[in-house]
Amino acid sequence: ASTEQTIVILNDTTFASAKTIAEGITLTIDLNGKTVIASSAITNNGTLTIEDSTAKADDISGGSGAWKSSVNPAIANYGTLTIDGAKISANGMVVSLYDDASMLMESGTLDSTSYAIYSYSSKTNATIKKGIIESINNFPNSAMSLVIGEENAADDTVIIGDRLSLNKLVQLTIHCGDIKQFSGTYNPETMQINCKLRNTASLVLPAGYFLSEGSDETGVYYTIAVLDEENAGAKIETAAGVTDFYADAAS
Repeated sequence: ASTEQTIVILNDTTFASAKTIAEGITLTIDLNGKTVIASSAITNNGTLTIEDSTAKADDISGGSGAWKSSVNPAIANYGTLTIDGAKISANGMVVSLYDDASMLMESGTLDSTSYAIYSYSSKTNATIKKGIIESINNFPNSAMSLVIGEENAADDTVIIGDRLSLNKLVQLTIHCGDIKQFSGTYNPETMQINCKLRNTASLVLPAGYFLSEGSDETGVYYTIAVLDEENAGAKIETAAGVTDFYADAAS
């Protein structure tokens, strides 16, 4: 039997039987603009891609199809997971990561009543290149390594509609993004944050750091800056070059 399989969804359908993808198996599910109503979870031990071939390159939200799950989590990932242009919603977590699992989101939408992504291991990692994550709490107290956005990309290529929790993150790199709320404690030694922060009421900053306020057509946002030379090593890289926050810090 072939170790590589592709399933193209031809009509709106239901997914009622739990599916386990074995180690060594590569499976691609193309939503093809159709809707799948799932009452069972997918457990991935191999390499799984959920895509939507109707997705357009300039639309970060994904294609016209959708995977709608009523189970928690929709996808239990122990292997390698890629979401490429798919819209996935869940009545609970969308993706849970275990062991040394990895996840790549090229584009699409994750909509959850709980957590869009939840990690159970410090060996897991997730990269969100583009997309919209709309859920009550987006990244919880997850002991994962997390990369958001691509270097020199616009903030609106990654939109997180709720909370990004910093607690227990092993490593965090945010190249860009428009994020509604941060919670937890910012650690400049393991975290690089270059994005728009809309609401930072529960974000704890160490001594020497402060929030610099800005505004755009959608309202007020903040970025993390530093107050003194000791902390001025914190820099961000933008399309215009390297910016040292100290030059713009409050006196």
